[in-house]
Amino acid sequence: PYQANRLLVLVKVMFEFAATKKIWTAANPCVDPATGRSLRKHEEHYRTRYCKDDEWVRIQAALKKESVLWQDFFEFVIATGMRARAVCRARWADIDLAGGIWNVPRGNMKGNKKSNEVVLDAITLRMLRRRLASVQNESPFLFAAPQSKGAKPLDVYKNAWKRVLKAAGLYTEDREERLRPHDLR
Repeated sequence: PYQANRLLVLVKVMFEFAATKKIWTAANPCVDPATGRSLRKHEEHYRTRYCKDDEWVRIQAALKKESVLWQDFFEFVIATGMRARAVCRARWADIDLAGGIWNVPRGNMKGNKKSNEVVLDAITLRMLRRRLASVQNESPFLFAAPQSKGAKPLDVYKNAWKRVLKAAGLYTEDREERLRPHDLR
């Protein structure tokens, strides 16, 4: 339903654009001719899933079994409340260690919304300083893909997250009930 709704809006806008350029002269097929309103969209149910205290304890224990890369990555996701995709793309150039700020570029925000400044707590800053000191390949990314030798950002976190959930006994096939890293915010 979500993708169908987004597609319907996109197609409607495309026909509106074509009409303004005189490429399309007929009625917009995405608009109900009787009411002049957009066609009825599918009902959407927004997630309200958050991590419970007992689940959090189990996740912390499971994370300790992961490599330092994944421990640091998920710690950063949790501490900042940012989406995992934005954290994957985080660059050292966007981090102000002295000021304790992560300047998230607009392109890393969901929907390319405006840029964002995230305040980093003392624990997260200590972890970042440790990571920076241990970076052997001088990668521009906070979390570089190991197979790329620092040339590319980490981009495959879902398998690691699935391992964490399974180790914590929280994995479920039901995608609506399954915890996502962003649910830990």
